[in-house]
Amino acid sequence: MSRSRLDWANAPVSGIVLAGEQSRRLGRDKAVEPFLGQPLILRVLQRIAPVISEAVVVVADAARGRTLPVGADHRIALDLYPNSGSLGGIFSGLAAASSQWSLVVSCDMPFLNADLLRHMLALRQGADAVVPVVEGRPEPTHALYAKACLPFIEQRLQAQELKISGFLTWCGCATFQSRK
Repeated sequence: MSRSRLDWANAPVSGIVLAGEQSRRLGRDKAVEPFLGQPLILRVLQRIAPVISEAVVVVADAARGRTLPVGADHRIALDLYPNSGSLGGIFSGLAAASSQWSLVVSCDMPFLNADLLRHMLALRQGADAVVPVVEGRPEPTHALYAKACLPFIEQRLQAQELKISGFLTWCGCATFQSRK
């Protein structure tokens, strides 16, 4: 492995956890839903901790941020484009992140795998995003995004085109197929 490749692999990565609003489908707040004796969001933050340099939790508004049981070492970022779904959350998290690259996950993903996340990090050279594809479908809320994506995402948000899959066709994106 070349030295430049090794340096690239070790570049800092922010972790963005999307915790916008209460889950409509579940009917209650999935971020604080108990999982193995702790709120789900804390489990997610623990799972990404080995591969990130900072954690940013994106929420719909300040009131929502105050209800989450996250520590002072986790920053809260407010949605810059309210009511714009996951795409707005990704934008808001990327804008708040201090690193050039960010790992974006949802607050309801308790089985995140650090080895898979490291594999994804190794694929980012030469791309603006790394998005796993499972059974032909991209997983955009289990992906890596560079700050270079910000203007492309913002264009989509301003046009009210909120489907993440639509954005992915605009950016230089490295996708990879996951095994079943």
